[in-house]
Amino acid sequence: MRDYAQPVWGDAQGRVIHIYGTAHNITERNRAEERIRLYGEILNNLQIGLVVWQLENIDDVKTYKLIAANSAAAQCTGVALGNLIGKTMTECFPALMETEVPQSYAEVVRSGKAKNMKEDRFSDSGNLKTIFSVRAFPLTNNCVGIAFVDITESEKIHEELKLFQLLFAEIRDLAYICDTQGNILYVNNVFEKLTGHKPEEFFGKSFAPLFDEENLQKAMDFHKRTVAGESLQFELRFKKTGIVCEFRNFQLRDGTGNVLRTIGIARDITERRRAEEALQESHKRLTSVLDGLSAVVYVADLKTHEILYTNKYLRDLLGNVTGKICWQTFQTNQAKPCDFCTNHKLLDADGNPAGVYSWEFQNTVDGRWYAISDRAITWVDGRIVRLEIATDISMRRQTEEALRETNQTLQALIQASPLAIIALDSQGNVTLWNQAAERMFGWSQHEALHRPLPIVPDDKQEESRALRERVLRGNSFTGAEVRRQKRDGSPVDISLSTAPLLDEQGNAKGIMGVIADITHLKRTRVIDALLHEIDQFVLQGQPPDVILPYVCTRLTEIFAHPLVWIGMKETDGTVSISAQAGAQESYLRGFKARWKDIPEHECIIGLAIRTGKSQTIDAQEPAFQQCRERARQYGLQSFLVVPLFSEDKVIGTLHLYDHKTHVFDAGTIRVLENLAARISIALLVARDQQRLRLHSAAMAAVANAVFITDNKGLITWVNDAFTRLSGYTPDEVCDQTPRLFKSGRHDLTFYQQMWQTIIAGKVWCGEVVNCHKDGRFYTVNQTITPLLDQNGKTHHFVAVHEDITEKKEAEKQMVYMAHYDALTHLPNRILFTDRLRQEMIHANRNKRLTSVIFLDLDRFKTINDTLGHAFGDLLLKALADRLKNCIREGDTVSRLGGDEFIFIISDISHPQDAALIAQKILNVLSASFHLEGHEVHVASSIGIAIYPLDANDIDNLIKKADIAMYHAKEQGGNTFKFYMEDMNINNYERLLLENDLRKALAKGELTVYYQPQVDQNTGTIMSMEALLRWRHPNRGMLYPEKFISIAEETGLIIPIGEWVLMTACAQTRAWHDAGFPTLRITVNVSVRQFKQQNLVNIIARVLQETGLDPNFLELELTEGIIMQNDMAILATLQELKSFGVHFSIDDFGTEYSSLSYLKRFPIDTLKIDRSFVQDITTNPDDAAIVTAIIAVAKSLKLEIVAEGVESKEQADFLRELHCSNIQGYLYSQPLSAGDIDHLLQKGITLSFKPQ
Repeated sequence: MRDYAQPVWGDAQGRVIHIYGTAHNITERNRAEERIRLYGEILNNLQIGLVVWQLENIDDVKTYKLIAANSAAAQCTGVALGNLIGKTMTECFPALMETEVPQSYAEVVRSGKAKNMKEDRFSDSGNLKTIFSVRAFPLTNNCVGIAFVDITESEKIHEELKLFQLLFAEIRDLAYICDTQGNILYVNNVFEKLTGHKPEEFFGKSFAPLFDEENLQKAMDFHKRTVAGESLQFELRFKKTGIVCEFRNFQLRDGTGNVLRTIGIARDITERRRAEEALQESHKRLTSVLDGLSAVVYVADLKTHEILYTNKYLRDLLGNVTGKICWQTFQTNQAKPCDFCTNHKLLDADGNPAGVYSWEFQNTVDGRWYAISDRAITWVDGRIVRLEIATDISMRRQTEEALRETNQTLQALIQASPLAIIALDSQGNVTLWNQAAERMFGWSQHEALHRPLPIVPDDKQEESRALRERVLRGNSFTGAEVRRQKRDGSPVDISLSTAPLLDEQGNAKGIMGVIADITHLKRTRVIDALLHEIDQFVLQGQPPDVILPYVCTRLTEIFAHPLVWIGMKETDGTVSISAQAGAQESYLRGFKARWKDIPEHECIIGLAIRTGKSQTIDAQEPAFQQCRERARQYGLQSFLVVPLFSEDKVIGTLHLYDHKTHVFDAGTIRVLENLAARISIALLVARDQQRLRLHSAAMAAVANAVFITDNKGLITWVNDAFTRLSGYTPDEVCDQTPRLFKSGRHDLTFYQQMWQTIIAGKVWCGEVVNCHKDGRFYTVNQTITPLLDQNGKTHHFVAVHEDITEKKEAEKQMVYMAHYDALTHLPNRILFTDRLRQEMIHANRNKRLTSVIFLDLDRFKTINDTLGHAFGDLLLKALADRLKNCIREGDTVSRLGGDEFIFIISDISHPQDAALIAQKILNVLSASFHLEGHEVHVASSIGIAIYPLDANDIDNLIKKADIAMYHAKEQGGNTFKFYMEDMNINNYERLLLENDLRKALAKGELTVYYQPQVDQNTGTIMSMEALLRWRHPNRGMLYPEKFISIAEETGLIIPIGEWVLMTACAQTRAWHDAGFPTLRITVNVSVRQFKQQNLVNIIARVLQETGLDPNFLELELTEGIIMQNDMAILATLQELKSFGVHFSIDDFGTEYSSLSYLKRFPIDTLKIDRSFVQDITTNPDDAAIVTAIIAVAKSLKLEIVAEGVESKEQADFLRELHCSNIQGYLYSQPLSAGDIDHLLQKGITLSFKPQ
C-alpha cells in the first residue's frame, strides 16, 4: 500500500487482489485549528506588532516573503500589511533592504536562536521617525517570527534620563529626586559617602531614616514647602555619618505646571563648619596673644584712617580709641595724615596687599626708639586695612651699641694677639683670620677669607674634617698638637685650642681656633728625645754603624732636611762618609771632601775641622764658590757643618742641608751643637765598648761552656755556650754556686778530691754528670783552672765544660745496635747467642730443658712485593710487638733477619711446654693486622728444637730448629713441628735439587709443555699456555711446584724464564707457518723477572729472533705484580703494550688486588683460579666468587678464561655465566709440542674427553 490508500496491483494480469485503506482521527487537528483561530484573534488584538517572514532561499533576501501579520503590525508600521501577504520584503519595505536587518533574520534561522534588536525607521527627509524594539525568533520551514513594539517615546525619555544621570554623576555633590510624598526615586553615587547607606536601600522609600528626630522635622518641613512651590536652601545633618550638608530644593513640573517631583543638591559643608569654628577659636587665641604683647597693635582703614581694632596694651595706654582717626590720636599738632598713614608701599599696582614694611624711628619727645612693622591685610568685611605693630626697642638699641663697642674692642684684641686666631663656618670656610695667622702661615687675610682652610696638607684633610665635625657637635679641644703647612709648603707644628661658635638657638654655626706655633718647642722636645735615645744606644752597647745612621734619619724627619750625613776625619786629609739619610743622598755619589791642604775659603768642611767651630753658608753668599755650585745643582740652598770632638780633638763632622736659605739660625745651631757633643760621647763610649766586646766575644766564641767563680765558689760570669748547655741564663746562675746544677750522680768523695786539687792551685780534669735546668742529665769533660794574683793567692776559678753527652749516648747506641735489631728493637743474633749460651749453662746446672723456636712467616715475600717494603717493615714491627706478648718474663724473642724470628724458651721441664708457646704464637698471629688502610692476614711456620735432647751446641740447636721450621712449611705452613732426625734428610734433598737445577738448563733437561685454551661453544683452540717441565735424569718428570720456588729464591728464574719465552715463541711461530696462524701463546712471568731492568729489551729481542707477531704473545702476570703499584712496572707494561703484547692476570681473586689496579694497568684477560672452579657446582661461595669475577671482566670489557675445568658440569655452569673460554683436563692435559702438532693436524677443534 502507498500513501493515501492507493491500490497496489497484485498479479500479472493487473487484477485487484485487495484494497487497503487508512482512517485518520482528526479530532485533535480540529481542536488545533480552533486554537489557531483563537490565537489569531488574540494576536490581532495585541498591542505588539507581529509578522512572519518565510526565507525561501536563505542566502537571497529578495526571496523573503511576508506570510502573516497582525493588525498591530500594520498600525505600528503604517503599512497595510494584510494586503501584502505573499509579497517579498522588497515590495513591502524597500527601505529595509538597505540595512542589516534581513541578514539578522537569516542569522536567526541559521542558528535556531532568538535575537533581540532595535530597528530605526527614518522619514523620507532622513530624520528619525520611529524606533522599534524587535525580537526575532525562529519558526519551522525557514520562517522567522518578528515581534516588535514602538519605543520611540520611551527612548526619548530614556535618553533624557541618561543625560540627566550623567549630569548628576559628574557633580561632587549629592543629587537626588523625590516624589511629592518624600520617597526617593534617584540618587547619584555620592549618596553612600554622605549618608553611609547604599542607594538601593532607599529606592522608592522615604528619606525619613536618614535623619535623627530633630533634623527629620526640619527635612519634612522643607520638603512640604518645596512641594508647595518654594525653592529653599537649608542645612541638615545625616544621622549615620554626622556629616552636615547644605541643601537646595527645586520642583519638577509637568506641562500644566503641577509639581511632579522635587529635585535637590546637597553639598558637604562639614569641613567648612569646622574651619569656621576653628577660625573663631583662632581669632580668640590671636586676640589673647595680641592682648598679651608688650607692643602697640592696632588696625586702621587705609582710606579713612579710622581705627578698627586695638589690643589691650594700646587700650591700657590710651583707653578705647576704636573709631577715632589714627593720625589725630597718635600724633600731636598733626594737621593731616602722616607719611606712615599714606604709605603706598603697602599695596601693589592692583591695590592688593603687597607685604610688610618695617622701619625704626626715635620719638623726639621722649627720645625712645620704636620698631614699626606695617602691612596691608583684608579685614573681615572685605576692606583693605593697615595692621601696625610698634615695639619699644630703646633697651635693645642701647644693648646693640654696647655690643658694637665690645666687638670693636674684641677685634682690636684679636688683631693684636701674638697667637693666630681663626674662625670657620660649618662648611669649613674661613670667616676670621687675624694678623698673627698671616705671619704664622703666610696667607693674607684677603687670600684666606671665605675659602677652605688653606693650612691643612692634602694627607691631613680627613683628619681636619673629623676634628671640625667633633667641634660642631659641641666638643672643645685645648692644646691639641697637629702638623700643618705654611704657604711655601714647609711644615709647621701648632698647638690648637678650639670651641664651637653658637647661634641664638644654641646650635653650632662654626668653630673658633686659637693657634700657637710650637715648631721650635717641639723640635727641642724631639731633640731631647733623640739625645735620650742616643744615651740608650750607648748603654745598650750599640756600635757607631747603628747609632750614626739612626741619628741622620731622625734629623731628616725632625727638620725635614733633604740631606744629613756624618763624616769621620781621616789621617790622609780626607773625610769619609760614615752615615747618611735624606732624599738627596745622590749628592754624595762621587763626593770627596778634604780638610787638609786646601784654602779655607774654598772648603767649609776643612774650615770647621781646623777651627773646631760650626760653619754655615747660603748659596747666595760669595764665599765657598765650589761648594755652593755643587750644592745648587741639587737644589740645596744652605748647609751647616758641626764638628764632632773626642778629648778636645775634632774627629768628624755633622752635615745638614736644606732647600731654603737662612734656615740655620743661632738657636738651631746651638741645638745641633749639643746633639753633636752627645754624638761625640757616644762614639768615644762605643770605641771603649768595642774593645770590651772584643775581649768578651773571644770568651763567648769558645765552643765549650765557660763559667767563672770567685774564691768562695760564687759564679760571677758565664758565656753563651754555658747557657745553651745548662739551660740557665746568666741572671739565674750569677751569685749561685755550681751546686745549682749538681746531678747527684757523684758521691761526696768525688767532690772533696776536686776541691782539694783546685784549692791547692792545681788544675782539675775529669768527667762530671750535671743536671740541666729542665731536669735531664748531661755529661761534660770538666777542666777547672785557678786564677792567682801576684801573691799567689786564688781569686777566681775558671771552669771549662766540654759536652760529651752525645758521645756517651753514641757509645750506648753502638752497644745497643750491636745487640738489637734496628727495625723491631728485638735482640739480634749476637745477643740471642749470648743469652742462649747462658740459658744452656743454666739448664745444665738445674737439670732443666731449654727450647729454641724458629719462626718464618708464610707468604711474607708476596706481601712485601705486593704492598711494598715500607709496608713490610711496618708489618714486621707490629708482629714483633705481638710476639713479645707471647713469651714469659725471662724468655727471649729475637729477629735473625728478613721474616725469621727465633725464641729462647728457658727453664722448661717437658718439650710440650714449648709446644704450648708455639701454639700460642700461631693463635696470636692468626688475627688480622690493620695497617695503613690494609687488612693483612699472616701465617707462620714454626720449628722447635730442645736442648740438650736435639743438640749440645748453639749452632746445631739453631740449625735443627730451622730444619723443623722448613718441614712445617712443606706441610702447608701455619703449624709447628718438633725436630726429627729424618728432617735432615729432606733438607739434604732440597740442597741436591738446587744443585741439579743449576745444571738442568745447560744439560737440556728442561722442556715446555702446552695446554690448549678452548672456546667451549665451538670447540676451537684459541690459545696455548706454555708450562715448564723438568725431565730429571734420576727423579723423572718434575712439575713446577717442586722446583720453581727454588728457582725464585736462587735467581735461576731469570735465565729459565728467558729460555721458556724463547722456546714458546719459536714454537708458536712454527705453528703459524704450519697453517695455524691464529694461535696465541701465553707465557708466565714472575715478579722477579718483571723487576729486570732489561725485560723490555729481552722480549723485543725474542720476538725479533723468532719472528712472532707481538699480537700473538700474552704474558701471564700474578696479582702480586700489579699490586706493587710500581711506576716502573706500569711503564714496562705500557711499553710492551705499545708493541702489541697482551697481558692476563693468573689466579685472579687469590691475592689482594682491587678494581682500581685493573683500570690503571693495560690488562686484557682475567684467569679464574682452579681453586674456585674445582667446587663451583657444589660450593655457593666459590660460585659467587666466580660469578663476581666474570661480572668484573665483562664490565671492564676484559676476556675471561677459567682454569682447571675437569667436568662437564663445571663447563656448563661456566657457559651459563657466559664464560666460554676454558682450560683444563676436560679437553686436554698439558702436552708436548709434538703431541700438540699431532692434535692440530687432526683439526683445530676439540671435544670433551671421556672421564
